[in-house]
Amino acid sequence: MPRSRNLADDAHARLRREIVTGCLLPGAHLSEGTACLRYGLTLAPVRAALARLRAEGLLHSRPRAGHVVAPITIDDVLELFALRRVLQGHAASLAAGRAHVEPLRRLARICDAAMGQRRAYIQANAAFHRALVRAADSPRLSRMLDELLDHSERIQHLGLSARADRPLPAWRMPLLEQIEAGDSAAAQETMQRHIDNIRGMAVEALMANPALRNVQLQPARSSRIRSTKG
Repeated sequence: MPRSRNLADDAHARLRREIVTGCLLPGAHLSEGTACLRYGLTLAPVRAALARLRAEGLLHSRPRAGHVVAPITIDDVLELFALRRVLQGHAASLAAGRAHVEPLRRLARICDAAMGQRRAYIQANAAFHRALVRAADSPRLSRMLDELLDHSERIQHLGLSARADRPLPAWRMPLLEQIEAGDSAAAQETMQRHIDNIRGMAVEALMANPALRNVQLQPARSSRIRSTKG
């Protein structure tokens, strides 16, 4: 692999991590020159990395103003979770009866142990979701969900996730029992019910949390807010 591609991959991975973890907030400006200085790279790999981030929806290009970290809109959140509902429900269904469940149980226990430790929990939760998707043994589905899970992780790091006073119902272990038993319909339903729960909480946080007033958020383009009751 050419060295320039390695450098572009490295720049992309580092920039994406900073956006996903909230180090670069929605609305933050990022120029090619700034990125070169930030990572000690030349222009070619930085341009390639920025182009990939634009394609992934994490950056927006602004004429004569470089790039802007993508804002978060209510419509974005609704679309994100609508897609996750379909695709992750399908992944859970595919995993039923074929997945080796014990590694997933270990990840579920790590998630439980990390409760109350924000960054550790987000990292463990992301690892669980990605492992569950891989257990479906569908490379195409994994590629489709990889970008969606990045955007969901970003929402969590920005605080647009489950509120402390509204803990989520237990779902990982029941889901894994259904997968182990080969009950594809029940596994799909459990996953989709979980996605519905976190979607509603994310939209509520986006609309109501005063701690987010310094984050550049955008209003919805439509009245699809009613779909959060699904």
